[in-house]
Amino acid sequence: MFPARHPSVISVRGTDTNGFFKEFNPPKGQNEEVVLGTLGLDVPSAWCNCDEEVYMSGTSPATAIAAGIAGVLLGYMGSKPTDETFRTIKNRAWKRQGM
Repeated sequence: MFPARHPSVISVRGTDTNGFFKEFNPPKGQNEEVVLGTLGLDVPSAWCNCDEEVYMSGTSPATAIAAGIAGVLLGYMGSKPTDETFRTIKNRAWKRQGM
């Protein structure tokens, strides 16, 4: 499905709390060797509803969680010394394939 199939996009699927992919995910593409996923089932949401908590499921909340994980990793790597070995890893992480 577009835009997840676009080569510059990291496709993220939703899982339950045990890491199992859920049925709401798109099928694995023919060219996909590996698929990535994170929590996407019953995620507490900041959706505007003051009377009760709202939980969201799907690839959209999973993508937001994955983006947060990526941001934390990039921030951590940015705080480390720039010796040659770590610099190579750090530079790769800023690219789609490295992430």
